Amino acid sequence: MKSRFYIPFSILCLFSCAQQADKETVVADSSVPVQESPVLLPDSLIQVPSDTAGQEEAIQVLKGIFEAYTAHEEGIDSEDNKNAVTQHLRRLGTVRRREDLMLLINMWHYYDPTDYSCRQMILDVLLRDKAAAIAALEYRMQHKKRWETGTTEFHYLLEALKAGQ
Repeated sequence: MKSRFYIPFSILCLFSCAQQADKETVVADSSVPVQESPVLLPDSLIQVPSDTAGQEEAIQVLKGIFEAYTAHEEGIDSEDNKNAVTQHLRRLGTVRRREDLMLLINMWHYYDPTDYSCRQMILDVLLRDKAAAIAALEYRMQHKKRWETGTTEFHYLLEALKAGQ
């Protein structure tokens, strides 16, 4: 019979990151409190915040509203949807998944109902991880839809991200 054992996730993270860590060893005086320096993990090992369900729910709601808005090709949306967009954009923490970043970029570009703008709120979310947002935007600009003729609006967003506004 094979025996199974449990290895805590934190130990696995340390083990897999050990290859990337500097080989420097520091000996601390036991009377002086030691402050640990943060360990940078590869993206595949980043632990998601505890409110993952809330973030995922916010993304799903935003996706549903955006898809319904673009399906009707109208410049209007209900007050309930506008309020939901505002509420769920405020719930979002740092967004790092490319799929989610693409949704936010597309919303910034195309979701523009009459008398409502969420561009600044979306920009605020994107600025939480500026490097990931810029990479996703550059990817989006290189892979535009067949019917998209230009990327001028995306350039405005790129400039705003780089400026950190």
